[in-house]
Amino acid sequence: MMSEPRVMIAEPSLFLQHLIQKNLQSLDMRVSHIYTHGSTVLESASEDFDIMLIDYNLPDMTGIELAQKMLHRNIYTRIILLLPESLSRESQEFIAQGVQATLVKPFYAESIQRVLIETVTHV
Repeated sequence: MMSEPRVMIAEPSLFLQHLIQKNLQSLDMRVSHIYTHGSTVLESASEDFDIMLIDYNLPDMTGIELAQKMLHRNIYTRIILLLPESLSRESQEFIAQGVQATLVKPFYAESIQRVLIETVTHV
């Protein structure tokens, strides 16, 4: 695994921000920024992240809309889209649209760690 990957989190829930951050630290990954809105992610899009964890239900746009805007700007960072259970069947469609992986809520520490490791090791 690469040394200390830089991770950006776009997640409105403070509880999930903390849970994700804790799991990232246990994998020697560094959380660079935490955002609650897609628009602030786009404003700081010049930042260089190895991985972006993006919640599907952001207050100002969907996570897939944010991912598509990032791709439209030629920002090719590995994106993990955090989905509500109601969209779990759409996982493959979102991957076809450019995200590297999806993670369905609610998730356990083991599942987020597995997805993070897979995303980092499959460049």
